[in-house]
Amino acid sequence: MFGPEIGKLVDNAGMYHTWAEETEPGKSHNHLSIIGCKFNDRIHNGQMDTSELRGMGLALNHPPAPEDEEEKITVYSVGGIPIKDIAWGTVVYRKAVKKGIGTVLNLWETPAMS
Repeated sequence: MFGPEIGKLVDNAGMYHTWAEETEPGKSHNHLSIIGCKFNDRIHNGQMDTSELRGMGLALNHPPAPEDEEEKITVYSVGGIPIKDIAWGTVVYRKAVKKGIGTVLNLWETPAMS
């Protein structure tokens, strides 16, 4: 399905590796249905070589020769960078507290990841 003839590009390869470490080995795509997680699972399960997965930074700094990519399909997985979401959420939260606006929501009795 995703053989070497298909280019596999992700926004941040390290992020997918970390997600894989936080879930059941070889099954991170069951928790995060992002194609980059499926790539990482295939690497873990021996179905794909690590060298087949390229991060955006590597691809931009070391693009393949045009003749190597002419007929190749590239699958790009964008998972986002969660730390940016947290940083932005913190700014929004602090502004709301400062202005005395918003609604406090009790989402859980005890945080699941504490």
